[in-house]
Amino acid sequence: MDTLKLIKKETYTFEENVFSDYFLPLSKTEFIIQGSHYNGSINKFTRTLFHIKDNETSTFPLNAHENYINHPKGLLAYKNQVLWWYKKDSFTHPISIKLNNTFQSREWVNNIETVSVTPSIGGLGMSDSDIIPINVTYGRFRSYRQLSLLKVDFEKKEASIVFNKYHQFITLNYYDLLKHKGYDMSLIDKDWAFSEERRHDGVLDNYYDHHAQMLFENTLIKNNKLYFFSSGTKSNYLKYGMNYVCLGVLEKSLLNKRYTLRKTLFFQDENELDSGKNGKKGRFTSSTEYCIITPVFTTSDAWKTRQKLLNLTTEKLIDVELPRGYKNHHIIDHYDNSFWTHGTNKEKHTVITRFEVNHN
Repeated sequence: MDTLKLIKKETYTFEENVFSDYFLPLSKTEFIIQGSHYNGSINKFTRTLFHIKDNETSTFPLNAHENYINHPKGLLAYKNQVLWWYKKDSFTHPISIKLNNTFQSREWVNNIETVSVTPSIGGLGMSDSDIIPINVTYGRFRSYRQLSLLKVDFEKKEASIVFNKYHQFITLNYYDLLKHKGYDMSLIDKDWAFSEERRHDGVLDNYYDHHAQMLFENTLIKNNKLYFFSSGTKSNYLKYGMNYVCLGVLEKSLLNKRYTLRKTLFFQDENELDSGKNGKKGRFTSSTEYCIITPVFTTSDAWKTRQKLLNLTTEKLIDVELPRGYKNHHIIDHYDNSFWTHGTNKEKHTVITRFEVNHN
C-alpha cells in the first residue's frame, strides 16, 4: 500500500470552540469553520462562522442547521427550503436560489399505525456539475436512507428536484441485495443491484423496510458518476458494532436512466472484520480527489486510530504519515493540493494545520 508523507506548512489556533465537521477550505490561505462564539449582549454562546483569510479572522452569525459544501460556482448551503449560493468573494451577501418543486406527502406503515409524512431535503452532497445529490429525510425518521437529485440553474437562480416521484428515489436495501444475488455479503466482489423500495398499492411495506435500507452517509457526483459512502448495521444506523462499510460508485443506465451500482471501491462486512466492534466513517474531500476513511472504534478496530485515504482516480487505498508531534491530529479535508488536520495543543485549544505532500 502506498504511503503519503506530509509536511507541515501553516497552523491556526482557536481559543473558541470550533467543530471540524464544519470545516471548508477555500485556498491555501483561506478557510471557513463553524464554532461557538460568546455573545455578551444576550449572555450566551451562539453558532458562528469563522472566516480566515491571509491570517485575518472575521465572524458572522450562522444557523447551526445550514449545510455548506464546496462547489465550482462557490459555496452552497441549504436551509428552510431555500438553496443559498455564496460566491467566494462575498460571504455576507448570499444569493437565494428558489426551489421550483417539492416532494409529495406519502403514507408510512408500521405495526401500529399509518402515518402521513412529507419527505424533505436533509442535506447536500458534493458535485462538480449543476446536478447535486441530496439526502432525503422523513420527519421523525432522520437518517438518510434515500437519495434524490437537485438540478441547479445558476443563471436563472432556480433549482428543481429531479427525482420527485416515490419510485424515483435512489435506495439500496440490505436484505434485497442478499436475496437478489443469492450469496453472502462477505463474498461481494461483483456489481450490486439497486432495488426500488417495495410497495403495495402505493404504500411502503412496513417500518422494517425503512431500517433495512442502507444509509447514505456521504455522496459525491464526479464525472457523471455518483459516489456514496455507507456504513452502519443491518437494521440500524451507526454504532451497535457497525456490521458493514461500503464505498460504491453508481452510474446512470442508458436503458432506463436510473442509477445502478457498478463497482465497490471499498467494502468490509462482519465476516471480514475481526471480532468486536468495527466500522468506518467516510468523508469525500472538497477537492473531490479522495475519500477520508476513519475508524469509529479506535480500540477494537484493526486500524486503531489510523486514517486512510481512497484515491477516487486510481481507486487505491493509501496510508498517511503525519510528522512527529501531529500523530493525534486527524485529516478533515483536502483542497488545492493541501491536506488539513484538526487537533488540540497543550492548552486544549483547537489547532487547524495545513500540510502538503513531502516529495523528497
